[in-house]
Amino acid sequence: MFQNRRTHLRKYYAAWLLFATSIIGIAMGAFNSSPVAGAPIFSTFLPITSHGSAAAQPVIPAGEQVEGVASQLIGVSTGGHPIRAYTFGNGPQRVAFIGGIHGGYEWNTVLLAYEAIDYFARHPNAIPHNVTLQIVPAANPDGLQLVTGSLSRFTSEQVGSETEAGRFNQHNVDLNRNWDCNWEAEAWWGVREISGGSAPFSEVESQVLRDFLMDGKPVVATVFWHSAAPGVFPGHCNGRFAAADALAEVYAAAAGYPLQADFTTYTVTGDAT
Repeated sequence: MFQNRRTHLRKYYAAWLLFATSIIGIAMGAFNSSPVAGAPIFSTFLPITSHGSAAAQPVIPAGEQVEGVASQLIGVSTGGHPIRAYTFGNGPQRVAFIGGIHGGYEWNTVLLAYEAIDYFARHPNAIPHNVTLQIVPAANPDGLQLVTGSLSRFTSEQVGSETEAGRFNQHNVDLNRNWDCNWEAEAWWGVREISGGSAPFSEVESQVLRDFLMDGKPVVATVFWHSAAPGVFPGHCNGRFAAADALAEVYAAAAGYPLQADFTTYTVTGDAT
């Protein structure tokens, strides 16, 4: 349905940076004074256009580190490929951004993540002193490689014409149906029945992300990037979460995306948010 995706990344990047400044400020401020159990999580969907733009020249070569930027191997995929996180700052408040949970099907979220990595590598002072910002550019590297031929940096010109198979991991499981909130083995993607795995967190990629977010300093906010329809959706499971609602509102205002209370196009089970 969305085979000819080519997103103007730079057009929306300025809005994303405005949001990043806002969310980091809120994470280290507003929610510190009124703690909420758990961390707010939400998804944003990038707009789809018919044109493309090449990725910027990388500041951080694949799998390497540059001065002041830590590249951490947080796990390996089903296919044995590395899943990395890039860390900026060293404050007590963790903010996490996750790209590519749907691999090559949502390849533009991976390009956006690398643009963010490049920006903060060039502008480390944009991170407040009491914030640790972490970016996982490709949560599903196997699916990414299937569509782009790359496990790290690529350009939009490398994206194949068929992207649907890249949505899943090598077990043909949708990783955004493999988490524990209302999980079901038989999940849905539109009108298509897909696999949510044999159990919650049955897939190694889901385990890697779960452990990454649960270990270490408390995570005060997590954003999962998607690309299917423009919108920002606050994360919740069996009830509303005020912190997620508030942060989603900030994102929507900064980026100009519509704020949605719920994703109602079809039933989603076992999603990360």
